[in-house]
Amino acid sequence: SAPENDALSIAFVARMVPIKNFEFLIGAARYLTVPGRIVVAGVLEDQDYWNRCRKLIDELPAHVSVEILGHIDSAAVTDLLCRSDAMVLPTMGENFGHAIAEAMSVGCPVLVPDTTPWTAVVAEGCGWVIDLHDPSTLSRALQELAARPQSARHAARRQVASRYAQWWSDSQVHQRSLFAAAFEPQPAGSTT
Repeated sequence: SAPENDALSIAFVARMVPIKNFEFLIGAARYLTVPGRIVVAGVLEDQDYWNRCRKLIDELPAHVSVEILGHIDSAAVTDLLCRSDAMVLPTMGENFGHAIAEAMSVGCPVLVPDTTPWTAVVAEGCGWVIDLHDPSTLSRALQELAARPQSARHAARRQVASRYAQWWSDSQVHQRSLFAAAFEPQPAGSTT
């Protein structure tokens, strides 16, 4: 199930540490001209960073709210992503990005920078690739998403789920091919 009202619903699923860059999201949310709700799920690991972010939250316009869930179990994360219009993770770097993959797997569009292995998949229809050097790219993407009627938001969710499923299928074929090649008998005297 997807969000049911016109307020923009944004999930941030990550540990609260500087590399995950929550303050970048809060900075962009200051420019939302429509009602928005940001739900934060993750361990509040770095208390100094969190205190800095709380000050920025206090400066948000009244029509933008922030709900802090802290650590939640995987079923609750899935539920949150299913109820959100998008998952925003302006991370400064990811080795894999499990939260990004989980969001796309349930049809939740993602807004991420090109600092993750997911850039190509996101750019091919799973959300927006944002520029960490230009905060307005996130603000514009959020405004664009907020301007969509619910029917378009639902269609985007279906597109994301379909595109992610295609990526998953393609990656499984590629992995099987690599595995098969690794165990394929080699002609005598050849080197691999």
